[in-house]
Order: sequence, then C-alpha cells, then structure tokens
Amino acid sequence: LTLFWNTNDVNNKESISPGFRTASNSTHTYVTGWAGRYVLTWQWNWYPSVGWQWEPVIELRFDGYINKVDPGGAVVWTKYLSDITGDPSGGWGINDIAVEGKEIYVCGTRLGTRAFVAKLTDTDTSLICNDYTYIEGLTGIGVTYAWATARSIAISTVDGARQIVVGGEIQGKTMQVLEKGKTTSPAPRFTSMVLRCEYNGSEKSDGWVMTFDSGLRGTYGTTWGYHQCNDSITAVTADNTGKLYIALKSEDPDANAQARMHHVDDTRKTVTDSNQTGIDFTGGIYHDYDFWPGSTTLLFKLDTANSTQPVTHFFYPCKLETDENGSHNHITDIAYLGGKIYVWGDYSAWLRPVSHTIDATHKYLSTGGTSDCFLAQLNADTLIHEKWRLWNSAGEDRAMELTVNSSGIYVAGRTGA
Repeated sequence: LTLFWNTNDVNNKESISPGFRTASNSTHTYVTGWAGRYVLTWQWNWYPSVGWQWEPVIELRFDGYINKVDPGGAVVWTKYLSDITGDPSGGWGINDIAVEGKEIYVCGTRLGTRAFVAKLTDTDTSLICNDYTYIEGLTGIGVTYAWATARSIAISTVDGARQIVVGGEIQGKTMQVLEKGKTTSPAPRFTSMVLRCEYNGSEKSDGWVMTFDSGLRGTYGTTWGYHQCNDSITAVTADNTGKLYIALKSEDPDANAQARMHHVDDTRKTVTDSNQTGIDFTGGIYHDYDFWPGSTTLLFKLDTANSTQPVTHFFYPCKLETDENGSHNHITDIAYLGGKIYVWGDYSAWLRPVSHTIDATHKYLSTGGTSDCFLAQLNADTLIHEKWRLWNSAGEDRAMELTVNSSGIYVAGRTGA
C-alpha cells in the first residue's frame, strides 16, 4: 500500500509529512504532518497620512493535519488542528502522534515559538480536541530569542494510569509549562528546570523531556545537554514501570578535535508535580569518548518513579576515533516492546556501538554514500546491544520512522539510490 498526501487549500500546495508520522489502533491508521494554509490575521500597518492602522491580512502559515485511514487504504477524514482546537489562526505544526484506542495525542510547534502537546478524541466520524498544554522558553539576560518545539511522543501505562511522554528542544534563559490551555487559564509551572542557554556569547538550545497524565497535567520533567552546543531530544519511549528511554542529539559537541567531553550534562534538575522546586543533579553521564567534529546521539534511561536517581545506563551508536574525523550518527526513532528497546537511525563513516564499554568486535563502515541506516535491538535493563541490521545504497540513506508491535518491526526511510 502506498499513499501520497498533499494539500490544495487556497491554491497552495505546500505540505510536509515528517517521515510520514503514523500511529495505529486496532482498526485504523492515523497519518499526520504539516500543510500550508492561508489564514486571516490582523496586524498594525503605518501610513504617513493616517498613522497606524489595525488591518486584516492574509498570511500563509503551516498547520497540522491528521488523516484517518481505514485498513483498505481509504481516507476516512482529514482534519486540521487549527479547526479542531477552535483557533483559526493556524500555526499548529504536528511533529509526532501516538494513539491508544480512541484517544490521540499529538505534539509539535505552535507558530514556530511554542511547543505543544494536545489530546484529541476520535468520535468515528470526526475529531475533537479535549485540551492542550504549552511548553515555552523565555528570554532573559544573554538570551534574546526564545523558542521551543516538541519532536517525539509516546504513551505508556504506569500503575494503571496513562502516562504521556514528550521530548523536544528548547532555547531560553528560563522556561515554563502552561497546562490545559484550552479549558483553564493556566499559571506557569515547572519553571525551575535548568537551561544551558549561552556559551561564549552564543545562544544554545537544550533537550527537554516531560511526562503528563491523561489530562495533560505535568508529572515529571528534566532537561539535558552540553553547554557548548545545541542539543535536542529526537525520540522518546517508555515501559510500564515509569522508566523512560530518551535519545539526545548534540550538534558537534567537540568543536576542537581530540578534546574529550567528560559529562553530557554538568547540572540539571528533575521537577515533579509535587516538587516544583526540583532536585539538583551534577555530573551528568560520565564518559571518556572522543567525538571529533560531528553530531552524535546518546540513548539513556531515566526512572521517573525514582526522581533522585541519576542515569545509570546509556548507549552510543558510535564511538568516534582519531581516524574517523567528521563522523555523524543520528537516532531517529525508538520503541519499547517485551523488555527490548529498538533503535532506528543513520550514520556516516564508522559505526561502533558503545554500552558503557567499547565493543571492539562490532565496527561498521558506511558504504557507497554519505550515510547508511541501522536498526539495533537493546536489552531494556542494561541498554547493551544484542542484534544489528544495516541498510545501505549507493547514495545517502536516512532513517525516518519505526513501528514495533507483536506482528513485527516496520521501518521507513529515504534512500539516495
């Protein structure tokens, strides 16, 4: 089955389906992305003869869409998030989706500056918005441009209660969470989470991760990153005991060749619903691996049931060596099933998995192009890799989406050949 999506809204044909982000329940599949729409907004315009005038304007904005697809491939309905939320101003860009029965959770970017997570309900014939929560970066001394985005979402059940896990990227001097913005007038919460916002006069972003209850009230949150580079959470998943598995991408953490970055995070806090002051951590994840110039992704495990416990297990797809200058690796998607973590990503130059210690017996060189794709199976307790599968073509190959269920493992990507 092959499906293609585009929009033809007000003669505009711009659309983005980021990796064809999809989610399924037992009967239908939901496909989401961004679509260009023209919306009516208002702005101040200056005229020498009359001064400032408040006037309507037509503006092109991206808006999130969701398609419901039946088992035969027919589209049941297509909905825009701006219509569902009741906010016609647009700008709801959906980056990821998770489904449990009739409940649909989406996350993304609002008007390019706010991260959001929204809860929707499928009524069979339509889609309604129950509520949404914003995550914001705030400006301050040394930070003139603040923004946030949510990149990945997952659903789990802990002690019989639904848990929504969301991760993304944020830049700001400080941050805040505005919960249940549709049904309440929220006060800022989770304001004590640490942001490493500035380094040598340059503004930097951090990765953030939060959990929410089924009504989108925050229950746990923390941030991760290096001081000297931009960081982002690219993928999240969870088991049913409160453990989170998080992929953190850092852009060139070692700008000076052969320097060794001893800690992924110097200082951070975990903040919970009942402890808004937060618990301080220092030291982060210790390692002694040489990155060389190039972006890298770390997979680590957090236990939300024990917010005082630091990270005890982590996994690198690649340990870069002195002959591997310019290597990159990227974890695009992760999934948990039956005590295993499945990791889908891509790499250039050398791939050497690292789970606490170097495994010298596994070292893979990308072939034919600038990057190849990898699929890894890890032990969920130790994050030690158990199985690998590599894909490559003569061109640049990129991993995009991973789905794992009882019937098998499904991956999507892009090939350069």
